[in-house]
Amino acid sequence: MGRHSRYQSSKFCQESELALEPERHDFLDKVMSIVRSVELQSHVRIRLCMLGTSCVPTAKKT
Repeated sequence: MGRHSRYQSSKFCQESELALEPERHDFLDKVMSIVRSVELQSHVRIRLCMLGTSCVPTAKKT
């Protein structure tokens, strides 16, 4: 179920164009910049929350 939930989160974000909203887009860019600066991009995924402007980092399977 966990894998399905992550897929649904990503799918919802794309289909709803959540990440295209200016405030969320800028927020996601800032978070991804921080993730890259500490070299975690290959270890985590960032998922936007549906309400407000927040996100959740989730571990990538290795």
